[in-house]
This record gives sequence, C-alpha cells and structure tokens, in this order.
Amino acid sequence: MPRIPSVAAFLKPDNGYEPTEAERRLIAACQKGEHCILSDERPTGPTDANVVRADLIRLLILGGTKDCGLHESGVWLEGGWVTGMLDLSHSIGRGKLVLDEAIFEKAPVLSYAQFDQVSFVRSKLPGLHAECLQVKHNLSFAGAMIRGCINLMNAVVGGQISLTGANLDAGGTYAVLKAQGLRAGSLIFRDIRESNGAIELVSAHVSDLVDEPKSWNQFAGKIHLIGFSYDRLVDVWKTKERLNWLASLKGVHFSPQPYTQLAKTLAAMGHNRAARRVLYEREEILGQEQLREGRKKLSELWRGSRGDSAAAQEVRADIGEHWCRMRFWQATHWLIGRVVGHGYLPERALIVSLKVLTVATLGYFIVWRAGGMVPNSDVVMTSAQWAQAMAENPAAPAHAWEHLGAGQHYETFNAFAYAADVFVPLFDLGQESAWAATTANFLGTMAWGAKWLLQGMGWLVSALGVAAITGIMQKDRD
Repeated sequence: MPRIPSVAAFLKPDNGYEPTEAERRLIAACQKGEHCILSDERPTGPTDANVVRADLIRLLILGGTKDCGLHESGVWLEGGWVTGMLDLSHSIGRGKLVLDEAIFEKAPVLSYAQFDQVSFVRSKLPGLHAECLQVKHNLSFAGAMIRGCINLMNAVVGGQISLTGANLDAGGTYAVLKAQGLRAGSLIFRDIRESNGAIELVSAHVSDLVDEPKSWNQFAGKIHLIGFSYDRLVDVWKTKERLNWLASLKGVHFSPQPYTQLAKTLAAMGHNRAARRVLYEREEILGQEQLREGRKKLSELWRGSRGDSAAAQEVRADIGEHWCRMRFWQATHWLIGRVVGHGYLPERALIVSLKVLTVATLGYFIVWRAGGMVPNSDVVMTSAQWAQAMAENPAAPAHAWEHLGAGQHYETFNAFAYAADVFVPLFDLGQESAWAATTANFLGTMAWGAKWLLQGMGWLVSALGVAAITGIMQKDRD
C-alpha cells in the first residue's frame, strides 16, 4: 500500500485505510500535543485497541500536512503494536519521537534522521538502523528488549544514551550494539539484564560514562573499545574492577589506548594513584606482548636456520644475538617493574629497600655472631689488645675485644646500621668505616663479597626511585 498522503485522507472512510481505535486516539493526541497512552505495559498481541501502522507514525512525526493541525511537540505513544517498517531515514522530525512500551514487527530505520528526542523505553525491537542519526537531547532504550543489532555508527546524541535495564540479544548477528564513531553527552550502561552479542564502541566518544562491572562482565571477550574516549566516570569503581573490565576487551593484538584513556580520565578526576596503577598494568601487558613477539621471531629464526645454505648459516648467527637481546630486555623490564612499577609506582622502591635491608640486617647479624666482622682499623689490628682478643677467642676475636678497654670506646657494631650504611648511597652512619668483613672464615668471606652486590643494588634502586619520583612529579604538574 502506498504511503499515507495526509491525516485527512487517512481518516476518510472512502479511502479504505480503516483506522484502528489506537490510530484514531494517536491522531487526536498529536493534534492536542498530548500523550497517547494505550496501555501501561507492552501488548501481548495485535488488537484494534493497540495496532498502529508505522506509516502513520512517520506522517505524524514529520508534521503531517499543512491543514492537519498537528502539535509541534511530536509523537508520544505508549503501549502500541507497530506494524510495518518505520522508515524515517534522511528525515527531520518535528518534536519528540516517543514509542514506549511498544512492540515493533520490523526494525525501525532512523538513518541520517534528525529528532529532538527519541525513546524506546521498555519496547521490544528486532534491532534499530540509526547510523548517522542526530538527536538533540536523549536517546533511551531503558528496559527495552532488543532482538537484533542497534546500529548507532557515527550517530550524534546531545544528551544521554540510556541502556539501563535493557535486555540485549544480537539475534543471530555478531554485535548487539554498533556504535563506532558515536558522539554523545553520556552513556548509561547499567543493570543490563541479559546479553548475547558484542559491544562495539571503537572511536566513539561520550562526555560521561555511567556504568557498572556486572553489566560489562556479561559481554566479556566481546567488547571493542579501541579509540573509545570519555571525559568523566560517574561511578568510579575499584581499580581492580576497571582493570578486569579492560582485560575483557576483544582483540587479536593488544592496544594500549583503552588503558591510556582510563588513566587520563582518572587523573583528570584527581585519582592519580589509580591512574598510575592502570599505566603500570599497561606496561606489564606491553612487556608480555613484546616478549611474545620476541619468542615468535625466535621461532621463525629457528625454522629458517634449517639446512646448510648460506642463508641458513646467516640466520643461525642471528639466533644467539636475538636471544641475548630478548633476555636482556626481559630482565630489564622485570627489574624496572618490580622496583619502581615502570616509573608509575615509585613507592615500590621503598618497599624493595626495606626488604633488602631486612635480609641484609639478618645476614650481617649472623656474620657478626660467627665472628666474621672485625674493626676496620690498622691501629686496632696491630694493637696488643687485639692480639689478646685473638688469643682468647680465635673464632670471634671482636667479641672478646669489645669487652677490653679499647673496644669499649670503639664504634659499636649494629647489623641494621651497617646494612643501611652499605646499601644507601651517600649515606654515612660510620659503621662501614669502622667495621669490615674478614676473609678469615667462610661467612666473613661471603659477607665481603655480598657487600659489593648490596652497594650495587643500593645505587640501582636509588637511581630508579629518584627517576620515578621526579617523573611522577613532572607528570602531575603537567
């Protein structure tokens, strides 16, 4: 049947349209600028009291004809059974298009259309074609039952897009929401009841993101967020929950952009520590990806090294070099991650320092008790009292010497202070200059060798810690 030419022609008995009771009520409501509420719930079947043709809705939202007397507020229909395809592509609607608690036999088409507001609250739709749709205010699918794909590619919504309480099922297609390039004031993604399908928000942007973990978790492994940006998170989850959200993203290759975006937004909201944690996780995953690529290349080199050709011999020469570079990078990445969290968790340097000092203190205490520490003084070593101490206790002469006259006036050995003196650069407590490990016994020899390792670790941890702290301070200023 051709499209309805006018409201008057539709109502005229001779034209054979035979308007239903619901259609007459809708026309009257649109003329008065009122809401047409056929029912307060979705219909269970088509009847004269709820059936409304899609072509009539199209005519009404476009303003009808000059003499039909339609109000500028638009169309507000609740509880209708919409027959036929509602095709509003490339059209400019007048006022609001509210089709709540409705059943649609076919997926509406709103591609390249313009409206003040669009609402499908608690309606049942077999999908929606709305690429490049422009909505001045809000677009709502709250409580809706979707059995198909909502296509909002490159759509522009000035207000909020609400999916609160929606039941989303792709209906045999891959994605239940295609929103690449979407621009919206806010996206509300909460209380999703059931889900089946992918969420595609590639290169989309919303000012506010209102969401919750359990709704996203239903789409784990089917979420595409590369290029998705947002200015503010209305609900700030625990950092671990946000990281789990990002870990559920779908992609053949890892993209750092979602992590960078989350950290940027958290930092802008004042959650600097959470932002640094996200960036640390990003670097950890990037390291894993780089290691995976290195192993892949190594496998390719192994396969290319088979045979006795000149090319195979050249590849074999590259295997060792590649393996060494890969292992060096892996060790460096691991060390920087553990010590300063790749520059984003500088407090780890303090934790590492305390752990090292604890172990070193225990070690030097054991060495001291075993007689492995002696005064670091030529005068003491050649004195008569030291010779007396050696005679009294050859295994641990320092224990006997400290009770003699000269020993009581000498710097007392303290295991923690000695460990700190060795470990912390540019930090002089007087212990290292007063005491030294002796090579006269096994534990003393071990302590003598460990001193160089401890000093090297001290310089390394201090340098990384200072670099991380100054870097974080600069980033915070920026």
